[in-house]
Amino acid sequence: MRSIAMLVLMCLLVAGKVFAFHPMSVDWAVPSDNWHTLETPYFLVHYRQSHAQIAKRVASLAEIAHVRLSATYNWVPLEKTDVVIADNYDLANGWATVWPSNQIRLYLSAPDDLNTLENYDDWLELLITHEYTHIIHLDKASAAPRFLRRIFGRNFWLFPNSYQPLFMIEGLAIHEESDAEHHHGRSFSSLYSGMMQAQVDAGVRSIAEVSVASRRWPSGDGYLYGAFFYQFLAEIYGPRAAAGFIELYSRNIIPFSMNRTASRYFGKDFHLLWDEYQQWLEQQFPTSNAPAPGEALFVHGQNSIAPVAAAEGAYYSWQDGHGIPQLMQYGSDGQAQAITELKYPGIFDLKDNGEVLLASVRSRQENRLWSDLYHYNGKNWRRLTHDGRYREARWLGDHILARRMQDGIAGLDLLDTQGVLIRTLWQGRDGEVLGRIAISPDHEQMVAAYKPIRRSWQLARIDIQDGQLTLLSDNRWHQAQPSYAKDGSLLYSADYNGRFNLYRMDMASGRLSQLTDVATAALNPVQDGQGKIYFEYLSAEGYRLHRLQIDERSSLSASDVVLNGNMTVSAESPQSSGDGDAGHWATYPYTPWHSLRPRWWLPMLAATEESTLFGVMTGGSDSLKQHRYELALGYESKTGEPAGSLLYQFSNRYQLYAQRSLSYYLDEEDALQAIRASDTFSVTRINLLNTWDNQLTFQFGMFMEEEHDRYLRNDVASRPSQERGLIGAALVFDTSQAFRHSISPAYGRRISIIAESNQLLDKNYDGHLYSAAIQQYLHLGQSHVLALGLAGSYGDDNTKAFRLHDGSGGYRPSFLGRDHYRLRGYADNRIVAQDAALASVEWRFPLARIQRNWHTYPIGLRDLHGALFADTAAVWRPRGIAREGKFYTGIGAELTTELMLAYQLPLPITLGVAKGLDEELGEVRGYLRMGLSF
Repeated sequence: MRSIAMLVLMCLLVAGKVFAFHPMSVDWAVPSDNWHTLETPYFLVHYRQSHAQIAKRVASLAEIAHVRLSATYNWVPLEKTDVVIADNYDLANGWATVWPSNQIRLYLSAPDDLNTLENYDDWLELLITHEYTHIIHLDKASAAPRFLRRIFGRNFWLFPNSYQPLFMIEGLAIHEESDAEHHHGRSFSSLYSGMMQAQVDAGVRSIAEVSVASRRWPSGDGYLYGAFFYQFLAEIYGPRAAAGFIELYSRNIIPFSMNRTASRYFGKDFHLLWDEYQQWLEQQFPTSNAPAPGEALFVHGQNSIAPVAAAEGAYYSWQDGHGIPQLMQYGSDGQAQAITELKYPGIFDLKDNGEVLLASVRSRQENRLWSDLYHYNGKNWRRLTHDGRYREARWLGDHILARRMQDGIAGLDLLDTQGVLIRTLWQGRDGEVLGRIAISPDHEQMVAAYKPIRRSWQLARIDIQDGQLTLLSDNRWHQAQPSYAKDGSLLYSADYNGRFNLYRMDMASGRLSQLTDVATAALNPVQDGQGKIYFEYLSAEGYRLHRLQIDERSSLSASDVVLNGNMTVSAESPQSSGDGDAGHWATYPYTPWHSLRPRWWLPMLAATEESTLFGVMTGGSDSLKQHRYELALGYESKTGEPAGSLLYQFSNRYQLYAQRSLSYYLDEEDALQAIRASDTFSVTRINLLNTWDNQLTFQFGMFMEEEHDRYLRNDVASRPSQERGLIGAALVFDTSQAFRHSISPAYGRRISIIAESNQLLDKNYDGHLYSAAIQQYLHLGQSHVLALGLAGSYGDDNTKAFRLHDGSGGYRPSFLGRDHYRLRGYADNRIVAQDAALASVEWRFPLARIQRNWHTYPIGLRDLHGALFADTAAVWRPRGIAREGKFYTGIGAELTTELMLAYQLPLPITLGVAKGLDEELGEVRGYLRMGLSF
């Protein structure tokens, strides 16, 4: 038997695999909050009614960005860009894509801490500029690519600038978001400069390292290196260098032409250009030989989370990127003790009795990534708030003081210990942001990092009784992350000297003392009861927890810092709305049809000596990403009938899949004797129930398939048609997690229970089927994982039998209709039975962290890892030669390499060998697999 493969059908399957949960879809709207569209000359701004005023401002800012960027890069998109305003992520972020159409998503949550995004004037203005730079950059095409778009539409291979490394794409957007005159944006961030200083001190990375998506720190180093790369181009090759290179690159019909285009424009390829850039970095950031202050306790990693002081020592969130994070207590002797696991760590606070208050951002299947409060009583965790949007909380005696942000507006609430709102203490205006908060030991005072409208970060006192906010600083620098010292003074981090260092402020006199003088960054200071200061030191490996003993005699001078009176803009100055033209722009209810239509197509062709299949592929989605579809439609010449597939999903809730595949049967002389069609159709209601922090989900659906002959040679007997129709439901409990350096799920378990019935649909099969599976992941340290699996299925006499073999069984987006199980070391069609039980054990281990690209060519390697496994299975009511109740066991090994395609796309390739131990049915079998598995 030989199956005909449709050209590029893999694109459909890859797209289909992510349909079960599509993170770009907007969150599920409540019926009273309808979507609307504001149309401007170059944009379609889509918004919920509650964001109508924000939409006007977004539209004006987008039009301003268009005027500047389209002139700079000599490009005007042929169609209007869709801009969607959303408030479903409690993260400062956004995204842009040019495929299948130009679309931008803006999240209203502004940056509220020192996290490389703190150096902004106006969040929406910076975010729109950044994302629209992506649109102008990636959409731009000329010469052959532009001509071919007129024929094939917006095919992904006709966007030349998309085929550049991340440092070129994100670096340009950071370059354009940054304002050299006012020193706003990441290019002029003190924290970004400190991160690059750490990189230079450790040795500048090669272009092969920066060009590949890796697991190393800093996360997405292409952003960091790309930002300074464009500074280098502007300084050495002139302010038009970036635009000139992009203009030339936009003509490339052959993708990934980095070296050729660089040689034509700069007179040197990227080998020499990167060498020149490395030398420039070393001149801009001379190597600092100053030792890191204090005693290093451990490297924390990618995320900066403040420690919490104790009577002796401090508590800290320990994350090594391999296993589940832990809340650790560091005593005065530096010894660490694990307190509890932190499944999704965030800002936390502790009472003297050990109770923990944690703000944790957790995803939900309605596609909301909202932050809520969780309480640990010394034994168990419980959720305090639901949809509270609280970013941080502090114990305040018998109450909780919690900071939130919703619809882009910051607020401060007083809660009881059960998380119930008592009253709102302070409410910000549009453009004001509240950052980290600190409460004095006597609970009489509170200080917060506060960003006034279009101002740098300041320190402010907020009266706990009446919510009155008073500035403690008023200058051009950034001051943030306050905490109280044991004597009542204030510790914080500020960039007075161009790097973030630690300072102490006497609250009575306003006198400052500088506590550190680092070349990278010192952040998040707290002082324990013994006078020792714990803080995070920015190193080349990540954030490192340090401990420092400081007194007044060893403090550095900070006399040149002016805390107040150094700003020309009053804190009461209103923010410009920027919506002067909004009254002339049309608004109307949102409709998906304008963006849902197909924007591209590809030819589809597959052929044998006997037959040819040809057709087209297309797909699309609407602006809100609630509707998505992929379609492949072909015509088979021998049978004269269609073949192909359709996959459609609505809003992470409903999924429809239909497919016709053709199998060719050949005789011993390879002459065609039969063509058999397999028609599959399924409708699934996914995410019907989600509870326990999305760990427990429920879904149900309908599945139908039919196999029948479509062509028979005259001398070949017909086989009967087979029809199967199932209606079923699945309950899944999933606590599995993977971490930064994980090579597979590394922790937790996944349990699934599926019940299916053939009786509700009149088909060949009858009866009920039940199956269950459990996968348990045990982290053994340093990304070593022991994966254990149990699975079993039971079907009535007239249900379809199960097959056990070392293939994957094919892809099907529905959870229903599974009729294959994996038993490595055994061929297909040898073990077939009505009931089956399986067990597996697999040790997965890393072998090498390669994390390098092949220079600027679109191929690289990330990690190399291996596995040793043993599978065993037993069957009952077998069909054929398998024996009832007998255990069939296979053992073997696998080697997996993560091939990185187009700089960003990981493709795991597994080479395996398995030996079936059964003397009758077992074989030594090799296999090659692409993609992920359990």
